[in-house]
Amino acid sequence: MSKIFQSDFLNKYFAEGLEKEDFTLEDLRKIGMVAIVNEDLEKHIKIPLEDLEILCSLGKEDFEFEGIDLSGIEFPKTDIRNLSFSNCKLSTCDFSNLQVEGDLAFFENNELKDNGISQFTHMESVEGLLFIDCDKLDLAELSNLRNIKYLRIEGEAEKFSSIGDLEKLETLITSEISGVLPYLSDTIKTIEIDDPNLLDISLLTNYPNLEKVKLVSSKLDISQIDMICELKKRGIEIEFDETELKEQLSAKKYEFEKNDLETVKTMLILPNDIELNDYELLKHLICRPTRLKLENIDVLDKLIKSGLLSEDSMLSKLCGIEGVDLIADNLEGISPDAIEYISQNKDKNFRLVTRTLNGLDSKILEGLNENEENIEFYVQGDLFHFQNKDDVSAFKGKHISYFDLKDLVPYKLEDMKEFISVLEPIKEQALETENDLEKFAMIRKIALMSLKYDYSGVTSSDEFKEGREIDTRSLKGVFLEGKAVCAGNSLGFSTMSEYIGLKAKCISGRETASTNRLHAWNQIRITDENNNADWYNYDLTNDPDVIGDESREILEDDETFYKRYTPLELEKVETCSKSMPNEDIHKADLKRSLKEESTLESLILPGKEITAVVTPGQYSGKKITKQDIKSILGSLTLSEMNYYTQMFSRALTQNSLGIERA
Repeated sequence: MSKIFQSDFLNKYFAEGLEKEDFTLEDLRKIGMVAIVNEDLEKHIKIPLEDLEILCSLGKEDFEFEGIDLSGIEFPKTDIRNLSFSNCKLSTCDFSNLQVEGDLAFFENNELKDNGISQFTHMESVEGLLFIDCDKLDLAELSNLRNIKYLRIEGEAEKFSSIGDLEKLETLITSEISGVLPYLSDTIKTIEIDDPNLLDISLLTNYPNLEKVKLVSSKLDISQIDMICELKKRGIEIEFDETELKEQLSAKKYEFEKNDLETVKTMLILPNDIELNDYELLKHLICRPTRLKLENIDVLDKLIKSGLLSEDSMLSKLCGIEGVDLIADNLEGISPDAIEYISQNKDKNFRLVTRTLNGLDSKILEGLNENEENIEFYVQGDLFHFQNKDDVSAFKGKHISYFDLKDLVPYKLEDMKEFISVLEPIKEQALETENDLEKFAMIRKIALMSLKYDYSGVTSSDEFKEGREIDTRSLKGVFLEGKAVCAGNSLGFSTMSEYIGLKAKCISGRETASTNRLHAWNQIRITDENNNADWYNYDLTNDPDVIGDESREILEDDETFYKRYTPLELEKVETCSKSMPNEDIHKADLKRSLKEESTLESLILPGKEITAVVTPGQYSGKKITKQDIKSILGSLTLSEMNYYTQMFSRALTQNSLGIERA
């Protein structure tokens, strides 16, 4: 066996470690670090100075000594990175020639001079200092190691006040947090606490540069959660995996169906593989003021019912939800719970974007009164929201996104109430209709009688007035003023159609013979009595009764309509394969008009004094008086009047309706 060292222990130790009976200095130079471990704790091994010099000559950066006696030795002049001692006799060792730049560690049962660290205070380059099981250790001279960035103290060490002089200290690991915290410097960034008696962490809030807290053990419970959240909101990373607090937080779960759970996690930027509970939320949530962005009205209701939006949920505590942005096709199905949540949370702003006004009624709007100032509405395609004139002229804003809302002008709750006050009576009348065609005939007549084309909104017109290009393309212009241009007519008619149960679209296009002249119209889906559904082009602005052209069909097919106007985005329009005879629309309107005795309407035949009884079909036995006939006459369009006059004249002549003279 090689005998490089004077100590038989060292020769045997390295021979066994290198698994070579005969080893050389070159073999020693290949080892990773110098680790001399004596496992016989009853007997310390003495290392001669000559052997220590050999060890130091190897050029190693890391030294570890355990169960070694260095008494009376003047340590060779050496610069190393890390040095650690455990169960070593060091009290009379001279370390004045030794410099340590990394970690200096003292594990259990080391004999130090005066139970202090005076032997090492010359090591100004030490960055990390570890004291494990340092009972009654005197740290009075700790302040001399001013460059320490990392400090680990376990045991009942004395004179912790000297820690306050460590102006570069960034990381502290300790089991005596209550005795250490009051003296820490503001430079501290990381604190690891292993204190099973810890009840309160409020002192941690005093350190402005704190970045991470790890609780290995403690008695913290749910009562400290607000304090933990306060630290988390400051961006401080907190770990407490082995504590009772984790179990308490994990027990508060938020249940969702799979698809909804994925939506919620995506919205909150959470990992897919975690369970949704307060512990995981605390661990993974990005703590910053949050606006919830939803595209499904049902999810809002489920969020509320799950408790995730309650004031004591981790989401509310950490993120302080500023409000909700809901972008949905309509507000149908909005629950009483959602209405109450929106109304009661007066510290939050709610922005509701909808393509139609479906789902809104006066009762719901009244229920939102308590939070009126913080509720905003946006209607897709309503150019009232856009202040930029370029947006209006280019017919933009058909698909409002979350990113647009901050730049738009909203409708307030009072505006919605006015719109709904117009729509609700129309919907009540629609309840008396039997099919889509009757609904269409009814709202077409209402629109024709109520709306006027407003040239003040046409920028190229001599009547143009600044600002009117917005109002005439909005629900405000259509429902409150009765004045609009084609874009407003299209928006208003689709809104009215959808509100009473018809499918409708707003279509933007150009005059087929021109590249500059823009236009807007609707496509309406009508299901006939045989349950066959077809789409039709309808142009309220150029309705046959508006332009006085009875030869034109009211509901037209694409082939006919596109000779005049071509859609800008063909991929977004429906196929309208056929037109509908005007006679079918007039018949549907007459049929609807005769249903309710209190609103019986028909025609008077010129020069005739009659009281008629309609005998065939479902109208059998209902009387049509002269006054009934007069009351409706004023509301008829020209084409309807001509049609009904001809029909009834023909009917009287042929007695095809079984009308008897009084």
